[in-house]
Amino acid sequence: MGIFQTDLPLSLCPIADNAEGQKHQGLLKKVDGEHILVETGDSLKLAVNEHLAVEFRLQDSNFRFETSVANLAGPRGLLLLKPKIIHRSKVREGPRVALPLEVQYTLWTESGRFSGGVLDISESGLRMHTPHRLSKGQLLSLDFYIKAAQCRVITQALVVWVRDDEERTGEIQAAVHFTTIANDARKKLARHLLSVAQTQAD
Repeated sequence: MGIFQTDLPLSLCPIADNAEGQKHQGLLKKVDGEHILVETGDSLKLAVNEHLAVEFRLQDSNFRFETSVANLAGPRGLLLLKPKIIHRSKVREGPRVALPLEVQYTLWTESGRFSGGVLDISESGLRMHTPHRLSKGQLLSLDFYIKAAQCRVITQALVVWVRDDEERTGEIQAAVHFTTIANDARKKLARHLLSVAQTQAD
């Protein structure tokens, strides 16, 4: 499968009528000679032949390719044309700043809504503490609001690592990487974090 891995989190971004760059979460389930089978976890509605930009991250690199929907695979599946060209770029990590903030999240694999406290955050992810036990590789749906920036972020995220929180008995710390943050929200978040970082450095 090359760089494609089973259950690889993908970001699906419709190209037409999507000026804000809204993205949706997907999981790669299977690859053959011509197609990629993707499971979608929300109410993403696409039609056959609709064009998509697909993004994913592996280690310190971002990957992106364009494709189109070859067929629908049930209510939560898409059969995409396998790309001939995949673009690769190094991850650009902006400033990571301490920002006291509450975050709400749900899990793809469990019911219920949970909350955590942000310890630090960058435009590509955050580190939080929470009493709910998480595991590396889990997919979350995150929702938080930064009042000073008038910025609401609703995104899917991948748990990168988890460890016990030494300062909070019964809680864990988890680092997560944003996988579907919209372009507008990312830019607004990046501007605010750069401003906060400059203020903290003064």
